[in-house]
Amino acid sequence: MPITSTTQQPIILSAKVVIDWAELQKHGQGQNVEALIDWVRNYPNASNVHVVLGGYRNHHGARKLQGRLQALGCRVIARHVARKS
Repeated sequence: MPITSTTQQPIILSAKVVIDWAELQKHGQGQNVEALIDWVRNYPNASNVHVVLGGYRNHHGARKLQGRLQALGCRVIARHVARKS
C-alpha cells in the first residue's frame, strides 16, 4: 500500500501530519508496516508525524511498531487518547 498525499501542494515542514493507522487496518489497508516506517523515515521532520494506533497495549506487534516509530522521532497516539483530543 503506497502512502500518498491527497494534496498537490508541498507539505510545510512545520505542519502536523496525522496517520490513522488503526483506521487503515480496519479497512484492510494497514498491512504494510514497512511502507509506513519508510514513509516516516523519509519525511523531513518526523517529530511532526503523529501515528494513531488502535488498542496496542496488549499486542506485541503493535508495541514493536510503536517502538520503531518512536525511535524515528514521531509521536504515537493510542486510539482512546486520539478520540479525546
